[in-house]
Amino acid sequence: MGKTKEAVAALDKALGIKGDNEKTHLEKGNALHALGQNDAAVQAYNRAIELKPDLFKACTERAWPTRTLRSTMTRWRASAGPLN
Repeated sequence: MGKTKEAVAALDKALGIKGDNEKTHLEKGNALHALGQNDAAVQAYNRAIELKPDLFKACTERAWPTRTLRSTMTRWRASAGPLN
């Protein structure tokens, strides 16, 4: 996990130096997803897609953290029980 955090920091640094790059945002999304930071991962994938709408890999990779977030919300709602 330590190397993944280092990777996110390096990718942020690269984005600061080079500016927006779709592949860098894609790799940042992958690293954030590996860390379980699914909201941030989806944001990184979305930025990659904004920069290059035909970036198929970003579209497919975005599905995993989105699915994880939905699954977590579904489990949370089920465990919360009725709200009355």
